This record gives sequence, structure tokens and C-alpha cells, in this order.
Amino acid sequence: MLNPVMDPYRRKILVSFAVSFVLSLTAFCLLFFLRAPYSLRLAADSFFISAAVGFGVLGMIFVERSGTFDVVNYGFYRLFESFRLDRKKKWDNAGDYKEEKQKKRHASKAAYWPCLAVSGFFLTMAILFTILYFAL
Repeated sequence: MLNPVMDPYRRKILVSFAVSFVLSLTAFCLLFFLRAPYSLRLAADSFFISAAVGFGVLGMIFVERSGTFDVVNYGFYRLFESFRLDRKKKWDNAGDYKEEKQKKRHASKAAYWPCLAVSGFFLTMAILFTILYFAL
């Protein structure tokens, strides 16, 4: 029998794959199906842009995991915390917030390969359609 509770790493892989695939597929559909003269060149261009969207998602995951926006996130946390009635502080300063987030990041592994796989598929399709376009 299947276990209804999923491993957090597998969940992260599934979410990463799903988000990257849905965004890339949405970009492809918007670029390809909303333009009237369907052609191999249009398909190649649409697949290429979709691959770029997938690589963009991968880049954003990498930037977020590296802790680039920790200080900005802490600033927004403090802003919303100032509207609370109890005035309890979870972190004393931005350094404490950043250290705790780094500990959480080191405890959980990053899943980059699903985005790479989806982007690689769309890039391969773009190359294939480009070759077909120039061959015909």
C-alpha cells in the first residue's frame, strides 16, 4: 500500500518539476497558439522562449536558496510585525534571521535537476524544430 505522507524532498522535486513545466508550457502555448501562421520557425521560437522561462525559474530558485533576499524578507517581516498587537519579536536583528534561514537551507537539500530537465527538454525541442526548419 502507498504511504499517503510524502517525503519532503520528493515533494520539493514534484513541486519544482510542476512549477517549471507549467510555466514553460504556458509560455509555449501563449507564444505558439496565439499567433496565426503556425510554422516550424514559430514552434522553434516558442520552445526556445519556454526553455528560457524554465532556466529563469531555475535561476530564481538558486538566487532564493543562496540567501540573497534574506535582509529584504526580514524588513517585510518587521514591517508586518509592527502591526501586531502583542509586539513579540521572533528575531532581534537581520543577522539572526539570516542565520536561522541558513540553518534551514543547510538542513534541506535543493532540487535543481527537475527545472534543468524541463528546460533541457524544451531547449532540445527548440533545437530539433530549428534543424527541421532549416532542413526543409
